[in-house]
Amino acid sequence: MRASAAVGAQVVFHWSGELHELRPGQAAPSSGPLLHFEGYNIGRVVADADGTVQLLSREVTVYRDPQGQILDCWTDPWSPQGPGRQVQHVRNDQVNFTLGERAPRIVDDRAIWALTLPVAYPSPMPVSEFPDHAPGSLYQSLEMFTFEAALAHLRDPGQASVPARLSWSRVGPWLPWMGRGQAPGWLVYHATGAKLLDGFAGLPDWLQAWVREHAAAWEHAPTEPSGPKQTSWSTFASTARDQGLPAPCQP
Repeated sequence: MRASAAVGAQVVFHWSGELHELRPGQAAPSSGPLLHFEGYNIGRVVADADGTVQLLSREVTVYRDPQGQILDCWTDPWSPQGPGRQVQHVRNDQVNFTLGERAPRIVDDRAIWALTLPVAYPSPMPVSEFPDHAPGSLYQSLEMFTFEAALAHLRDPGQASVPARLSWSRVGPWLPWMGRGQAPGWLVYHATGAKLLDGFAGLPDWLQAWVREHAAAWEHAPTEPSGPKQTSWSTFASTARDQGLPAPCQP
């Protein structure tokens, strides 16, 4: 359902969704989403010598405006007269995890696999170093995945990889490029998607073109583990240390 029984085969999950915000005691300036986004995960299963099965993957997420255009300069609706912020689209490499043996829930003729991941670890962006961009000294989020597939497909021994649907939600801190510092509040992501049985070629043409121009390595899944997991926070921190903080932009 999540990957493929054919070890080494590439699997792509494609998604799109909305990004909303929650601030304690404050209503957002707009009832609509803060941002739209679209992306994918491309991965492959590898088996270790001890039989452990891992999914090695990379992820891309591109932020878009309400009209569907790629957004490279963003104006914070809480400070519309303030500086534009350079958008940092997501290019995470690698995103790896071990596939376990959790049984799915069976509902009618479908299998449903739900996964909830509470995450907490020291932030790669110290507030003392990034006072205008770091939400806090501890990175915290809650991610919720639901995958589902038809039982008839899963029971077919002739299918190594079956059609599957995805729902994903995350509650997490402000993105570092938003420049919101330690302002109280949370971002709420909600996306739906599906496995693409024709892989990268099944992605929308505009997304394929963007990847080939800006993230060519993300056209293929990793073949072996390498380095720690990347996130928007670790990428922002390393880029800022190498190149300096991003300059304001003009929307």
